[in-house]
Amino acid sequence: MSKSNSVQEFKNKPYKKYPCGKSAKDAKKTLANAFQATSLKTEEEEKQLFGKILDVVMQTKKGQETMKELSRLGFTITFEDGKFGGYCNSSAKKIVINPKCSFNYMIRAAVHEGHHAIQGSLMNEKMRDRETLQAADILKVSRAMEADAVAHEAVFVHQLPDQYRDKETENNTLMMVTYGKEYAASKDEKKAMQAAFKSWYESDYYRNYYDKNHLNMMKQVADFGVKHNLSNCFKETVTSEEVMKVCLYKGKPYIEPEFLDSPRPYSVPAEQKSKILGITADYAKKVEGALVDKSIMRMYSRDSKGEIINKEKRQAFTQKTAALKKYKDKNRN
Repeated sequence: MSKSNSVQEFKNKPYKKYPCGKSAKDAKKTLANAFQATSLKTEEEEKQLFGKILDVVMQTKKGQETMKELSRLGFTITFEDGKFGGYCNSSAKKIVINPKCSFNYMIRAAVHEGHHAIQGSLMNEKMRDRETLQAADILKVSRAMEADAVAHEAVFVHQLPDQYRDKETENNTLMMVTYGKEYAASKDEKKAMQAAFKSWYESDYYRNYYDKNHLNMMKQVADFGVKHNLSNCFKETVTSEEVMKVCLYKGKPYIEPEFLDSPRPYSVPAEQKSKILGITADYAKKVEGALVDKSIMRMYSRDSKGEIINKEKRQAFTQKTAALKKYKDKNRN
């Protein structure tokens, strides 16, 4: 759901901390006060609508958990019409919900984007700014954050009273279906979230949408770096273990880090490899001291149907590269 036209979305500033032990009632009051209407003319009507959203969200355990944590972060919430359901801008500390969407969609957006705000605070604590990461790592982090937000959203949706659930949408969303099947079989929330998270990478709709979205993100990062003459874009690396410290269930990682390096999650459309490589090379050419980021070539390639190309060859290359690095490190010491 997250969507913003500014590269500032990737930058995270220190966030305001509130005392622990905040009650659901206190959290609701804090968030109600954090709401900003689009105009004085519509303020009363918008505040009433947001109040109704909070009322329903707080009826569920997951909704309460998310809102209580969100209320500690100092975010503002507002409505905005556009070609999106909602988005979270962590640097501006703002969550936006599209009021033109159905009410049932808006309550889901509140939890989904609220979880992105929580992720943003964790990134600020545990990881460098996203725009400083190499292209392959930007993709790894961004996809994991979306999969995680949808997994938490799935928990929330399945806890909602029936009148606030859109069964047609749920039945056409792979992650919702996957969560429901696993929870029905195991009655284990964590297992169901793990299944939902992993199924995000199997969804044709989400994969295709975010392939385009993240390609635009690369362009925005490069443009931002050139405009401000920043030589540290596309430079840093991040491990899968670090990524999973941002995607938590009850305060702990719930997905094995190696999953993020497996072929399906760690792949990119074949035609996008050259585009991303061109973006990073053009950026390095224009900014003195910038490095040419070729990390995208480490990733597996996908064809137009989403199938992995030359998986065995790519795995053999990865193993050979890892062995060579280990040998060099050993002899360097």
